[in-house]
Amino acid sequence: MQRSSSLFISLLSTAVVLAGCASVTETATENAMENMLEKQIGGNADVDMDDNGIHVETEEGTFTTGSKLPEDWPEDAPVYPGATVVYSATQAAIEGGGGVSAMLTTSDSADEVTAYYKTQLATDGWTMQLAGSEAGAHFVSATKGNRSVGISIAGNDDGMTSITIGVGANQ
Repeated sequence: MQRSSSLFISLLSTAVVLAGCASVTETATENAMENMLEKQIGGNADVDMDDNGIHVETEEGTFTTGSKLPEDWPEDAPVYPGATVVYSATQAAIEGGGGVSAMLTTSDSADEVTAYYKTQLATDGWTMQLAGSEAGAHFVSATKGNRSVGISIAGNDDGMTSITIGVGANQ
C-alpha cells in the first residue's frame, strides 16, 4: 500500500506540473510523464491523456483522473445532491486494494453536508465507524462488507464547502 500511495502522489504531482505546460503537445506531455514516472517507480508506465482526464497504467495497477465521477463509482457510496465534481480518481492496484475518490463542492454548509452523510450512509447500509470534527473540518467514516468509506468536509473562505470522499477495500 505504501508504494501505491507513493505512486498516486507522484502521478498527481507530475500531472499537475505537465498539464500546466500549455505549449507542450499532448503526446510530448504523455511521453514526459511516462519518462518521469518510469524513473520514479523503476518500471514501465503508459500515460494517455484526453479531454476527460489522464489514465496511467503500470505493473502495479492503473490510475485514472477526471472531473466527473469515475464509471466504477459504487452505487451505494452517496454523492452529495447538487454538488459539483472538481476532481475524481480511480486507483486499481493489481495486488488488491485500490479504490475511487472524488472532491466535490457545494454552497451548503459543512454542518448540512455532514448531517446528510451521517443519515445517508446508514440508509445505504454502511456501519458508522467514526464521525466528528476538529478545527472546523468534519469527518465521517463507515464500513460495509470488506469496504470502507472516508469523507472529509470543510468550509472554504469563499463560502463553499469542499467534500472529499474515498471508497476502497479494507486493509
